Amino acid sequence: MFQNRRNFVVVLLALVASVFSASAMQSSKAFAGNNKALRLEGRLVSKIGADRIASVRKTNGQIVSIFIPTTAKVERNDFKAALTAFKVNDAVQARFAANGTTVIKFEGVGP
Repeated sequence: MFQNRRNFVVVLLALVASVFSASAMQSSKAFAGNNKALRLEGRLVSKIGADRIASVRKTNGQIVSIFIPTTAKVERNDFKAALTAFKVNDAVQARFAANGTTVIKFEGVGP
């Protein structure tokens, strides 16, 4: 089938490259389509203090506490804001880095 070892290696490398690119494309689509896995949405349960910990009640009633690092982008009502600007019962959303634990954006909407 193959005239020599070089042709075999070239065909094998092409096959491996096509499989790898297909799996990479599949995983990026899954990541983009499953973006909700990297978000937390709910209502703020208590004021955010100097410890930068926010307690959020999810729609299923579960309360989750998250740490908001100083590197996170913080917005309230579509404007940059301090964490002290957030009020109890604001609708909030935390977006996480790909590691699933580091908050990269914390935003909220409230009166």
